[in-house]
Amino acid sequence: MTELNGTLLLPVGEHVITLRKNGYLPRKFTISVDENTEGRFSQALSRKVRVFAKDASSPDNSDIGATLVELRTRRQTLKIDNETPAEVTLLPYRYTAVLRKKGFEETFVQILPGDRNVVAQMKPETAQVTVFIIDESSNEPVNASQIVWNSKDGAPVAQQQLGISDASGTVVGELPPGSYQFSAIKPGYEIATKNVRIRADQRNRLTFKLTVKK
Repeated sequence: MTELNGTLLLPVGEHVITLRKNGYLPRKFTISVDENTEGRFSQALSRKVRVFAKDASSPDNSDIGATLVELRTRRQTLKIDNETPAEVTLLPYRYTAVLRKKGFEETFVQILPGDRNVVAQMKPETAQVTVFIIDESSNEPVNASQIVWNSKDGAPVAQQQLGISDASGTVVGELPPGSYQFSAIKPGYEIATKNVRIRADQRNRLTFKLTVKK
């Protein structure tokens, strides 16, 4: 056992040594023994680590198939291109795993020397949405207007509120990129509706002109 009784008495010549430890891959190396051979040898054992990616906003615990793009240490960056769940062979050092997936923020997760399984909680990418509400006849901002939305992507979900307009007739909120139906609701006015595609790489601005009910 290394450190406990790790001293070996070896005759002159070439020797193949194998190190084994539970949870690590066996390590085999060769040494040649003569009068000049050093008395100490050091080897690092590798381990298998599985990297998973989960949607941090969802109760669903299944892997979302992100891409493990890099493994970083203090000294180097290793380029990887494996889809999760990904299995990698690592030395017993501290690593930072970098994961990417379309529609999610780039995510960094620490892999400690003793880790065998790590889970990256990936946050869905969001885009800022700015909505302006004005009175069609006066062209003045309309405050206390409710802006609600429905997703047009995937299965229908309940209508949700983005916000209430302030004195400038403005509502600012954040949503994941995708297709939405927005509605502006204000007592005394007709409901106004627009279908819009929200993108993370552009300024998402909507203007509603509300008409007074007759």
